[in-house]
Amino acid sequence: MSQSSNTATRLAVRHYFGQIWKERKVAIPALILPGIGTIFAVYAPPLVVAAILTKFGSSRPTLHDILPYLFTFAGVWFGGELVWRAAFFCLNQSDGQIMRNLYVNALSELTQKDLGFFHNNFAGALTKKTIGYAKNFESFMDTLSFSVFANLIPILFVVVILWRFSPLLVGILIGMMALVMSIIVPLTRRRRHLVNVREDAANHMAGYVADVIGNMDAVQAFAHEDFENSEHEHNVQDYVQKALRSWHYHNNRIDMSISPFYVLINVIGLAVAITFSKSAASLAAIFVTFNYYAYVTRVLWEFNRTYRNIENAISEAAQFTELLLIPSALQEVEQPADLNIKRGEITFRNVDFAYDNTEKLLFKGLNLHIAAGEKLALVGHSGGGKTTITKLLLRFVDITNGELLIDGQDIALGKLHDLRNSIAFVPQEPLMFHRTIRENIRYGKPAATDDEVIAAAKKANAHSFITKLPQGYDTMVGERGVKLSGGQRQRVAIARAVIKDAPILILDEATSALDSESEKLIQDALWKLMRNRTAVVIAHRLSTIQKMDRIVVLDEGAVAEQGSHQELLKHKGIYAKLWAHQSGGFIEE
Repeated sequence: MSQSSNTATRLAVRHYFGQIWKERKVAIPALILPGIGTIFAVYAPPLVVAAILTKFGSSRPTLHDILPYLFTFAGVWFGGELVWRAAFFCLNQSDGQIMRNLYVNALSELTQKDLGFFHNNFAGALTKKTIGYAKNFESFMDTLSFSVFANLIPILFVVVILWRFSPLLVGILIGMMALVMSIIVPLTRRRRHLVNVREDAANHMAGYVADVIGNMDAVQAFAHEDFENSEHEHNVQDYVQKALRSWHYHNNRIDMSISPFYVLINVIGLAVAITFSKSAASLAAIFVTFNYYAYVTRVLWEFNRTYRNIENAISEAAQFTELLLIPSALQEVEQPADLNIKRGEITFRNVDFAYDNTEKLLFKGLNLHIAAGEKLALVGHSGGGKTTITKLLLRFVDITNGELLIDGQDIALGKLHDLRNSIAFVPQEPLMFHRTIRENIRYGKPAATDDEVIAAAKKANAHSFITKLPQGYDTMVGERGVKLSGGQRQRVAIARAVIKDAPILILDEATSALDSESEKLIQDALWKLMRNRTAVVIAHRLSTIQKMDRIVVLDEGAVAEQGSHQELLKHKGIYAKLWAHQSGGFIEE
């Protein structure tokens, strides 16, 4: 097992036990009560029988003679059942509360990761790991309650009782248990590697299925159903082979190695008990010893299953905690300052930036000032740095050197939430949730009223098409908005920006998905939206930015030209060439 896997496993165990301690008022009784219930329901009744054997020996007692013993027998057994019912109640309460905590914490931890983390992982695999982290706690806690503490506490009881008959019985029992454990533990540790390999294969299989489902349009458009089914069959076969390897190791190596010792424990225990048999009391000792040795042997036999259940639960939880060990490319400072962004003045001061810490800088000493309320357009060939500017503003990535200031505040020292809450972002590919249109628009302002949602939709020229849909604003848009056209998705995204009412607006090719008629209708809405706000607009369609206050031409990460549309045309530089080479309003790349 790798060092990271070991660390992730320890972290998963620490998380689980941390939650048990947090909910200890119900969790600790859930762990202890099954053991107490088992003593009353399983281990105490043979003592009542032993008392009858000691009292009456070979004589035939009457019903009246044994009636008190029968009541005692029934009482202790029924008492055990009542304790078990209380244990189930506490267990249900603790499982429910702790799993709720883990489900909530898991998504909270993931949302702190940078975007690159999500771009490098299958959504399906992340989903499986996230759900498994919380879901497997139920198996972990149940195993601890029913298989560990429910047996460990009674074994202590067994030791006390057998000691009264003969310390030798206790010594033999403990010695044999230690011998069996010395064989089991190394074998089960070797099996852990096979379990991790199996879980990696399961995560890959789940991630691949999610990838196929999420891109079913492409699968069917290219008629690649058979290809994807074949690849999935290969992934399934790989998983099954690795699963069988771990299962066979358990059956052929572990069970076969220790099975003889289970028989040996009972034979030795019975032989020692019979050796001491000289009276009716000794007959009771034989009865109790045989029963207790048989019970303990069953516990040892179930140790494999118990360990495997705990191992499986922890291994799957560790699949998630291993994600937490991946350092985020984006970190807030230890005590981030509150950002108070009202005006929207933006300053890039001697900014250096490179992706993935490569030696080649995209920006080197970039200086760019955007006045509060200014409408700035960024143009240039692909790779010039236009979209990177927006990523830096939103802190999807961080600058390498220099300062990026908004209203005079270094955003690297401030709270991410404050920064992003001050920016309305409309990307080139609209971001849609598989929710209603109303919920997608309201995402810009969760507390918005229905009237505010409708008003925003009207400003984005979306209200007319929304009202024509069968469920209107309550229409589900499908995953990533697939049930809407490109132009409809973009207008919903613009409505979301309208309702957010942030001081800074970023439009990344926000009208690219609109047809000419929709573009004309929405231009007025965009200008109204930009009024009294700082706006940064990226556009290949130059016709959309002619009226901007300033146009900045980026070329290979540097500001090559800047000025108004007319000024740049007169300059006859890069922008003039881009304008001249347009075809249908798009830059010729």
